[in-house]
Amino acid sequence: MSSRKTLFTFSLAFVFCIVASLAASAQDTTGQWWLEKRAHRGVPVESMKKVIANGDVMSLTLKYSHESDSCCSYSQWSETVDSNGSELRGLDPSVFQSGGMHSAFDIVRDAGTFHCEGWFASGKGSGQFTFKPNGQFVAELQKRKLEVPTPEQQMRLAMGGTSLAFIDSLQKAGYDFDLSELIRAANHGVNEEYVNAMRELGYKPDTLNQLVRMRDHGVSPDYVEKLGQAGYKNLSAEQLVKMRDHGVDPEYIARIGQAGFKSLSTDQLIKMRDHGVDPDFIRELARHGVKDADVNQLIRLRDRGVDAEYIGTFQKLDPTLSLEDMGRLRDHGITASYIASLEKIGYKLPVRDYVKLRDHGVDAEYIARIDQAGFKNLSADDLIKMRDHGVDPGFIREMAQYGVKDADMNQLIRLRDRGVDAAYVGTFQKLDPSLSLDDLVRLREHGVTASYVASFQKMGFKLDVRDYVKLRDHGVDTQYAESVRDAGFPDVTAEELIKLRDHGIDSGYIKKFGKGKSLSELIQMHDRGWD
Repeated sequence: MSSRKTLFTFSLAFVFCIVASLAASAQDTTGQWWLEKRAHRGVPVESMKKVIANGDVMSLTLKYSHESDSCCSYSQWSETVDSNGSELRGLDPSVFQSGGMHSAFDIVRDAGTFHCEGWFASGKGSGQFTFKPNGQFVAELQKRKLEVPTPEQQMRLAMGGTSLAFIDSLQKAGYDFDLSELIRAANHGVNEEYVNAMRELGYKPDTLNQLVRMRDHGVSPDYVEKLGQAGYKNLSAEQLVKMRDHGVDPEYIARIGQAGFKSLSTDQLIKMRDHGVDPDFIRELARHGVKDADVNQLIRLRDRGVDAEYIGTFQKLDPTLSLEDMGRLRDHGITASYIASLEKIGYKLPVRDYVKLRDHGVDAEYIARIDQAGFKNLSADDLIKMRDHGVDPGFIREMAQYGVKDADMNQLIRLRDRGVDAAYVGTFQKLDPSLSLDDLVRLREHGVTASYVASFQKMGFKLDVRDYVKLRDHGVDTQYAESVRDAGFPDVTAEELIKLRDHGIDSGYIKKFGKGKSLSELIQMHDRGWD
């Protein structure tokens, strides 16, 4: 056997899904163990301090389980131990070089002993363990005003390497905790090495749970030490947790510094990391002239999707555009090809006009088609008005087919807004070609259709637009007009029909009282209550 000390390193990882504890009557618990070689880089720094330069680094896993109808429990543990020392008692390191042999060793803890037996071959080992709790440990816990643990709790304390000396050091340091909090600390990797290493770096949180939180979030002594080397010393526990949670590590800080951003606050680093502002993004922007942007500007550009490629294409179109201009363009979905297409047909505009055109759906194709329909050189605002009101080339061409060829933009918009389309114009032109666009709008606004006008013309009425509007507004239709005529007034006028309708006089009333009376007399009689 070589005189060089052989060390076995275990990395700590606990996963618990525990609802019920082991039966109180079971004093010994069994489980499985595995032992295999691992690379040094996987070992925590506080554990690596034990590893000598020429030692083998190995990973030991202890696992136990308890199953029932409704739950399961399993735990895994690892730590650095010395096979020639007291940690793995009775293990001959030569078994790792064997082709296969049985061996046994003990892991002795204050809380109890793991007796491990199994098979070793080709640098690996595995087998079964039995945990024997130490009854004296329970008595020592009670002396320290801690509750009596269950067998399972005691084994978990042993797996976590919780020693009486460690408990004493915690109480001496002023930590107030109960048994469940102590077990939680052990399960989450808060051991004597971790507490001491963090204290050496200046960190002694107020509660044990705060230490657990730091450990859970990956705040290791190595992480804290390297942050200090990067210039971030004396950070609060909360700052360390936030930085770790958001992926701000010493490597990121160094790369951001190389990209020109040094001495940033922790909040700035977190914001940059959260928003995807990495050194590559910064360098790519710098290649396109964006060299003086601050942290907030970079974050805003990243959030809006303004990358180096986007900036590069716009710089070719307009080198005067600011970062804010490009941000606005990106926000509104404006691409370089969109602007190039507008400039090609003569629309070289300020940024705000491109934004307005894009927001209102005005593109080069729409402008070209409007131009072909006879509306050339319109301003951005005029194009937007036409687009907003649905005046498209199809509408313009259809109206032209019915003689509406000289309407200006505002007239077309008014026709479109009032629902005066080509079909409406066409039907009225057959009835009265002299009707103006304003006449058509008035008729449409009052719900006067071509069939309504035609029905009165068929009865012999020769009326102008305002008469049709008044008749429609007062609810006079041809059926009512015919009933009045049939009741004895064949020459009734539009004005008389409106008066009769307004006073509620129907054909039955006329037939009953109308003989020898004028329409005005009938209205007076009706208003006085003649029934």
